[in-house]
Amino acid sequence: MYFRLLLYFLTAIFFVNCGNEDSKITINYLSIDESRWTIMENYYIDKNVSYTYLKDDTLTWTITGADKEKFDINSTTGNIKNKVNFDFESPDDNDTNNIYEIEINVQDGTYKASKTVQIEVTDETIDGKKFGQTGYNMRYESVLSSSGQRWLRTNLGAKYNDIDGGDFDPDINLSDGTNNYKAYGFLYQWGRGMDGHEQISWTDNVSGSGNGVTSTQTNIPAHNKFINTHDDWRNTNDSSLWSEESSTNNPCPDGYRVPTIAEFNKENITNYSSGIGSVLHLTKAGIRQKSDGDTVETDTTGVYATNKEAGTTNHFESFEFNNTSAGLSSRAKATGISVRCIKN
Repeated sequence: MYFRLLLYFLTAIFFVNCGNEDSKITINYLSIDESRWTIMENYYIDKNVSYTYLKDDTLTWTITGADKEKFDINSTTGNIKNKVNFDFESPDDNDTNNIYEIEINVQDGTYKASKTVQIEVTDETIDGKKFGQTGYNMRYESVLSSSGQRWLRTNLGAKYNDIDGGDFDPDINLSDGTNNYKAYGFLYQWGRGMDGHEQISWTDNVSGSGNGVTSTQTNIPAHNKFINTHDDWRNTNDSSLWSEESSTNNPCPDGYRVPTIAEFNKENITNYSSGIGSVLHLTKAGIRQKSDGDTVETDTTGVYATNKEAGTTNHFESFEFNNTSAGLSSRAKATGISVRCIKN
């Protein structure tokens, strides 16, 4: 009796599997193992589709679906990239809800599989480092330049990034080619931490004022005053304070750092017009001069920090531009200058 029951059970399994052979092969031999991806705005997908295939024939990949025009797929490898920049505040998907829907299709000439995949775009938030317990509250966004480098899209301290300020708008369009003082931001003494000395209150394109000044040098300032009259704000030289992302006084958000001169040069900025016209929208905020702490060269020169000392230890390499030229220069470390951060 036991033997008959076992034989009946095995026979039933055999016939059920044979009766469902075609669908079973489609599921087990070729299937797409994706359903939903999440990506932050201003970033790009560069992803191979995850799939299961129990044979070794050549596969061909295609995309269909409501938002197919926003993506490319490599027909041989199944690698998917987006053709447009995702902007959370201005969704461009078919339903304008920041969820892009595509149908991924793959076949080997005999079997085929399809899967609807949703790509959800989320809001980018890069929080600035805090100053003290009651300091400013900044939030930034990034941009990918034509050189393939990812930068913050505004200067540190720009009014548009101040969450608590009346001009908060991290997505604002800065491509109109005008030198906008609300995008100037703070002016830092090179290598100095975020202690308030960098804060500037801009009222127009040429007028700005900071906190008070002192001529007393110190390695670790316990105040927010601008240290003037010297080439260096410190008593002793330290070339490492802004040299890398993990540096003691790195003013950039987590994962970002002060750029090198070579990284600035990759952007092919030759004068103010190409600087403001690039995706970086570099500004002519000028400097806060070491002699008296006044803001000068405003609306005339853009002066940006790099991470490296110049030939003399009390100066640093700067990237500078005006209406006619751009390139490497140097300034005293006590000079207040703009900072634009690059992803590490």
